[in-house]
Amino acid sequence: MALAVDGDRIAAIGPTDDVLQRYRGADVYDGRGKAILPGPVNCHMHMSAVLSRGFNEDFGFPNSVRLAVSPNSLLEGDEATLMIEVAALEALRTGTTTIVGSPEVLGPAA
Repeated sequence: MALAVDGDRIAAIGPTDDVLQRYRGADVYDGRGKAILPGPVNCHMHMSAVLSRGFNEDFGFPNSVRLAVSPNSLLEGDEATLMIEVAALEALRTGTTTIVGSPEVLGPAA
């Protein structure tokens, strides 16, 4: 089996002869005894907790100053959705391929 990469994208996967025929000028690396793995999989993520993570970095976990307010309680309107979007963008930026997340702050479906 062979894998062809064009820029930063997987261009082809298949039998070595077929891939080499399609990509004649390609650099060839011997991958015997090696593995190709996908990007990271985040198996447990509370995507709206991005804001809490910032609080935990500042105050420790559990927070050492015993704040009476939960960071997520400070969110209004579409801010909870924005936090989920920030979490998704961070995942994309770090190469995460799969997220099993919890949209608990979004409330019931409209």
